[in-house]
Amino acid sequence: MARVEGGRGIWWGILAGIVAAGLLSRVAHTGFRILDKYPGDSLYAAMVYVLFRLTGRIAHVAVCAAVAMAAIEFFQLTRVPADMLTSPHLVVRVCARLLGTEFSVLDLLAYAVGIACIAAIDRVLSVRVRKRFGRGLFLREIGLKNTAHGSTADPEAAGDLRFADTSAM
Repeated sequence: MARVEGGRGIWWGILAGIVAAGLLSRVAHTGFRILDKYPGDSLYAAMVYVLFRLTGRIAHVAVCAAVAMAAIEFFQLTRVPADMLTSPHLVVRVCARLLGTEFSVLDLLAYAVGIACIAAIDRVLSVRVRKRFGRGLFLREIGLKNTAHGSTADPEAAGDLRFADTSAM
């Protein structure tokens, strides 16, 4: 399967920035819950988006990230993550903290904001890549065939098919 190598470096940099900002949001406190908790939640969702994006195999990254974040949040309703906090094993307690232990609709809203922001960044970066390399070169780079009447895609070779046919946009 062909992969887009040209833009992967920027995504690894974005991931490092998101993780650093997320950790900082949990360490530095302002005293306002909306500033202390929800930016970290948004960054957590953005991190999941970037991880899915880096796989190069998912066409609808925002939808997959939203489903994953909703699944994690609804899993908290089972009380399993809360029970994991009482485990004698450090790894289990850390996993419980990563999953979260309390369900909140506001967390879902924060996740949506984080995914929307990183998806907008993805869109801007994607447009810049197409402008920089040209449509034909970019299509060849990700394994698509550019013909005179449009482009055809081989789903197994293309990876991320969002750029398969930009003429309809």
